Order: sequence, then C-alpha cells, then structure tokens
Amino acid sequence: MHKCDAVVVASSDYCLHRRADGRNYIGDFIKKLGVDCDRIFVSGSVYELVRPTRPEYREKLLDCLRYSVFHHEAKTIHLISNEGCSAYARFLTNQKINELEMLKSDLLEARKILLKQFPNVEICLYIAKLEKGEKDVFKIQRVES
Repeated sequence: MHKCDAVVVASSDYCLHRRADGRNYIGDFIKKLGVDCDRIFVSGSVYELVRPTRPEYREKLLDCLRYSVFHHEAKTIHLISNEGCSAYARFLTNQKINELEMLKSDLLEARKILLKQFPNVEICLYIAKLEKGEKDVFKIQRVES
C-alpha cells in the first residue's frame, strides 16, 4: 500500500496549475512542502465543502479525503482557496462582501467540518492571492486562525 504524508485540496482552475508558460503554483507549493502528497483538485474546492451546490459534491470530496487519510495515512490536509475563484462570483457580484474575508471565513469553516471527520489530522489553510494589478499571478499564503 502506498503512503503519503499529506493531501492538497485546491481548485481545478487552470490558472493555478501547469501553464503553457511553465507557471505551476500548486506544483511549486507541493515542492516547497517537501513531502509526498495526494492531490484533490475540484472546481470550487473549499466552496464545495462549506456551501456545496449539491450535497453529493461535499460527500464526494469527503470520500476522496477519507481515502487519503485512512488508506494512504495522510497526516496533514492542506486546503487552498484562490482569489478570483468563479465559484464565489455569484456571492460577490452584487454584494459588498470582501472576497479575501469570505475565503478566510470559508477556510475556517472547512477546518471545523474536517476536524469532525478527521480529529487526528492537522488542517492547514491557505489562500492563493492575486499579485497586485495581476489577473493570473498568484502567491500562496498561509491563513492563520
């Protein structure tokens, strides 16, 4: 049986992954962790855990995490939300909600959900923030609670 140290949950948004110009924010993040990781990439990622558009979306994400934790013995879950995520667009379009505050709030709520499922696993939270004045240049930063 294969084992890994961690699992990374992030959006499947192409902007975060291997780009034609060589940028790969999630890949670089995993390299910096320096451990083997399972990878779960789904549209909306944390959004679908906290406010799923369909109940089965949350359950599928939890099933993937269960596999990583119970079969691959992952001890840490790294949750990454990204600024500019289209899953949040409907909340942000006509409301005066700060996107970064909402992402942080949802990450903290996601941690609560996951700790109920996986009480012995460390949950680390991150936001891939857009660099000032850029549309697709990100810096992944840890969120402190």
